[in-house]
Amino acid sequence: MKSNVSVKSNVYIRQAADLSQDQSFLRQIRGRDALVKIVKRLPSARGLLTPRQAAELAWERRCDICGAIPEGPVSYDGVEQIVFRCPRGQCKTQAYRSRVVFLDLNLVAEATVKTRMTPPEIVRKALDLFRPCPGSLARKNGRSATRRFVLKLTPYEFYFFSDEEIESVLFSFIREEPCQK
Repeated sequence: MKSNVSVKSNVYIRQAADLSQDQSFLRQIRGRDALVKIVKRLPSARGLLTPRQAAELAWERRCDICGAIPEGPVSYDGVEQIVFRCPRGQCKTQAYRSRVVFLDLNLVAEATVKTRMTPPEIVRKALDLFRPCPGSLARKNGRSATRRFVLKLTPYEFYFFSDEEIESVLFSFIREEPCQK
């Protein structure tokens, strides 16, 4: 069995430029505590953060129930994934964020007829069961008009999943088949 722990250096040599101009250094910063310090020191830094750093600010919050940091990166077979895990096995994610997502109207209609659930409920269930496919399966099979839907997403889903990836999860859920890698 391979370990899912990897060693990363926390030492990085800065350029002689002003901190706000040293983007190669800013992109190396990891961990919520370090990112909060940078954002406090440089109010403009929030606009300079990578999507992953912005997500780290969101997901590395301690759980109100158990005090652990339950959502974070884990490596499976050399592929980094963000998972929710509680050391007690009792906590569920409580930090949902609302986001407007454009989804294929025919796909959503098919899903609502099949499940008798609302679009946000269907997408939430689909995201809990499936991972996004590289390249949207729904788009490969032809696409109808899109419509805006407001969905509740975990911090990781909020920052990292595109509308097309969320649509691919919904497609996998409706067809009851995970994507083929």
